[in-house]
Amino acid sequence: ACEAPLLLAAGQCRESCPDWQFETELDGQRICKACDSSCGKCFGTGTNCTACRKTAHILDDGVCKHWTDGCSEGKYANEDRLCVPCDPALGCKACNRQGTACTSCLEEKFFWKGVCSDACPLRTYPPAAGNKCLKCALDSCWTCEGSAKNCTSCEARKNLLLDENECVRSCPSRKYAVDGTCQRCDLSC
Repeated sequence: ACEAPLLLAAGQCRESCPDWQFETELDGQRICKACDSSCGKCFGTGTNCTACRKTAHILDDGVCKHWTDGCSEGKYANEDRLCVPCDPALGCKACNRQGTACTSCLEEKFFWKGVCSDACPLRTYPPAAGNKCLKCALDSCWTCEGSAKNCTSCEARKNLLLDENECVRSCPSRKYAVDGTCQRCDLSC
């Protein structure tokens, strides 16, 4: 038995536990017990890691796991191999190694070029399944819907008009422009 404030570690009285052990109590005696084999350091229990033993591991909420398993949702592994939250303003499900751009979004958000938002940006449209925005087929198409070739509006500053899902400089014969779209003339015209 060791006198307070010392504790028992591997049969010796010590002031503190070595890195790979944690402090606990057994029959009123302060003792050191081994951390989980994946932990380089732990606290409170053997499975609450504060550092990982192997360099191929990352620390995620007290658990050491192989880096290929990745961090839990909304986190990334920093240069110290700690899983830390992505920037909350980004709305990421996963982000890059700096935490500055998304690599995927939460289900209710749409993904385009590292950014998650409530809607797809101009010149893109939401897919039928998933949440990665897709590019409209025509550069002159401001918005499209359902498919890349289904243009629903044209870039106004280029004075383009929408005619049957395409952007045109002027309406074809037997059509006239109304609010940026080409409308068919009445059959009597």
